[in-house]
Amino acid sequence: MAYLGDFFSTIGSYADQIAALTKGFGPFGVIVFMLLYVGIVLSFLPITPFSMAAGAIYGWWGIPIAFASANLGALLSFLIARGAGRNYIERLIRRRPMAAVIDRCVLRGGWRLVLLIRLSGILPFAVQNYSFGLTGLKVRPYVTATLIGLIPGTLVKAWIGKSGVDVLSDDRPSNYIEVASLVAALIITLTMLGYIGRLAYRELKRAGMIENGETTER
Repeated sequence: MAYLGDFFSTIGSYADQIAALTKGFGPFGVIVFMLLYVGIVLSFLPITPFSMAAGAIYGWWGIPIAFASANLGALLSFLIARGAGRNYIERLIRRRPMAAVIDRCVLRGGWRLVLLIRLSGILPFAVQNYSFGLTGLKVRPYVTATLIGLIPGTLVKAWIGKSGVDVLSDDRPSNYIEVASLVAALIITLTMLGYIGRLAYRELKRAGMIENGETTER
């Protein structure tokens, strides 16, 4: 329980810093938060802390806020890689051997395999976004696969942030029961999320895009 408390304390502290940063903008604070989130996506930084912070700061509203921000960042990354930033992004992305899976994904399975890559988590989110932009994938299937693929992860991360802060802010004796319930729910949820990821990974492997835990070289 102590480790869980430390984890949620870290997320809570992170959320407090972001909340303090956006509070001065009043009703436009949500927009500032979303712009910061998009900046994180564009900067190759992990989005998980921001998704959790969204739940911690905005409660259940954090889910659509994080979801919209992640999708907007993904679309902008895609368009940047396809447009003015193509040369720079191509040099940056090609240094990552696993990014080669993206080209084969588009050639072999279109949006379906794009969705599987989103769900499997075999590549960092930003690498996926920019890599897809370097292919011939059209915007509509990319947006469709991204919208569907981001639902499970966004729900879980924002919910963890909200639930963790709720537990930490409750000093009643029932807090232990709430923590135990939260731990049980987390285990069930993460297990389901992991199962979805394994199914997606298995499908990619079956398609010949992954071999022995690594992308195949064609």
